[in-house]
Amino acid sequence: MQICQSLIGGQLVASALPAIDKIYPAISETIAKIEPATAEMLDDAVACAAAAQRSWATFEPLARAHILHRVADALISGNVWVNSFNILPPGLPFGGAKHSGFGRENSIYTLDAYSEVKSVHITL
Repeated sequence: MQICQSLIGGQLVASALPAIDKIYPAISETIAKIEPATAEMLDDAVACAAAAQRSWATFEPLARAHILHRVADALISGNVWVNSFNILPPGLPFGGAKHSGFGRENSIYTLDAYSEVKSVHITL
């Protein structure tokens, strides 16, 4: 079973608080244990984020774009937003990944869920 810890300053940090069971509702099984963050862990995370922001600002925009594309490629997600949220222009596929979502709605890919290719040949 997966144990989820906080990632602070590039290090996994164990919590002193008891883990919370993450139950998958479709099968009523515990699929992970999530360790909640303590107040001290949150303070450390905020301090790391502030330091990262100052460092991030020193990168040229093109270098930031390359890094953000690498991060987006590494994420298992149907959509990734940077400096925005829930922006869905017409035709942009929207959907989850793995057990999240039904596919790629709002695009030509939606038709894949509702259609099946069939070949019909009639000789007259």
